[in-house]
Amino acid sequence: MKMKNNYSLYYSYKTLGDVLLVVFDNEKKTTRSETKGDVVVLYHEEEIIGYNIFHLRNIVKIKTSGLIYLPSPTLIEVVNNILKNNNVEQLEMIKSSGYLIGEVKQINGEQTLINIGKDHVFIKTDNRLHIGDKVVIANIGTRLNNGQLVKDMAHLCNEKDLQISDSEEPLILDKEDENGKDFFTTEER
Repeated sequence: MKMKNNYSLYYSYKTLGDVLLVVFDNEKKTTRSETKGDVVVLYHEEEIIGYNIFHLRNIVKIKTSGLIYLPSPTLIEVVNNILKNNNVEQLEMIKSSGYLIGEVKQINGEQTLINIGKDHVFIKTDNRLHIGDKVVIANIGTRLNNGQLVKDMAHLCNEKDLQISDSEEPLILDKEDENGKDFFTTEER
C-alpha cells in the first residue's frame, strides 16, 4: 500500500471533539465519505482529500490545538497503525514543517529577498522589516494555521501564524538563529 506524503494535521478537542483531521486538499469539496472503523475517508469524486480519525485520546495525548506543524514520529506511527488496521493508505513521516528561518537580504519595492540557507525566496515586502532581520517564512507548499496553502510566494510569518500570540507583527528572531533551519525543530521553542 502506498503512502500519502503531502498532508496537514489539525486537532482541537475543544472545537471538534476527539477528532484528528488529516487534510490532503482543503480546496476541493467532499463529494462522498466512507467509514472504516474509527476512520472516515473523505473523497472528491474518486480522489482522497482527507481523513477524520476518531477516538485518538484513548491511544495518544495531543497537547496542541489547531495545526500540528511538525508531528512527532510517535504520533505518525500511532496514526499509521490506526490507518493500517482499517485498510486505509498510510502517511509518510514529515521531515520539515515548511516554516524556515531566514534572513532579509534585499528589499526591492514589492518583494523582499530572504536567505533560507542554501536557497533564497521572495516574500511580499513588509515595511517593518530591515536588512539583516531574522524572520520565519512559510515556504511554498506549506499549509498555514488558517488552512490556506502557500502557493506563489513564500509567506512572512507573524506570531499569530505560529500560534505564539494574537500579534500580527512579523516575528523577528535572534541574529544567531541559523538560516534554513526548521523553526519547529530549533531548541527552546
